[in-house]
Amino acid sequence: MRRTFALIALIALLPSCGNDGDDPPPDRLTHDAYVEQADAICTRADTAIAALTEPTKEADVAAYTQAAADIVDRERDELEALKAPAADGASAAALSAALADVVRVARDLVEVARAGDAAAIRGYVERNASVDDEANRIAAALGMKVCGQPAR
Repeated sequence: MRRTFALIALIALLPSCGNDGDDPPPDRLTHDAYVEQADAICTRADTAIAALTEPTKEADVAAYTQAAADIVDRERDELEALKAPAADGASAAALSAALADVVRVARDLVEVARAGDAAAIRGYVERNASVDDEANRIAAALGMKVCGQPAR
C-alpha cells in the first residue's frame, strides 16, 4: 500500500517537473534554434552552389542545373529533418513544398537545357523565377536570414 501512495505522489509531481509550458516538447526545437539551424543548412547549401563552376555555354547549363538541384534537394531534406516548433509547423511545411517546387523547376530546366536552345533556357528561367522567390519569402517570414535571401 505504501508503494501505491508513493507512486501516486510521484505521478502527481511529474507535471511540475520538466516542461513548464514555456519549453517546446523534447522532440521539438525552439523557434530561435530552428531558425539558427535552418540558416546553417542554407549556408552550407549556398556555399556548395557557389563552389559549382558556372556554365559559360548552353551545353554546360544542364550539368550545372542538375548539380544545383541535387544540392537544393538535400537542403530541403535537411530542413525537413529539423523538428520545427509546432507554431512554425505550417510555415515549415510550406517552405518544404516551395523548395520541392524549386527542385522540380530545376530538374525540368535540365531537360530544356539539354536541347541547347539559349532562348528556350532564358524563357523557361524567366517564366519560373517566382518559384525561388516564394521559397525565399516563406523563409524570411519564418525569420531566417540566410534561407530568406535570394541566391547570389
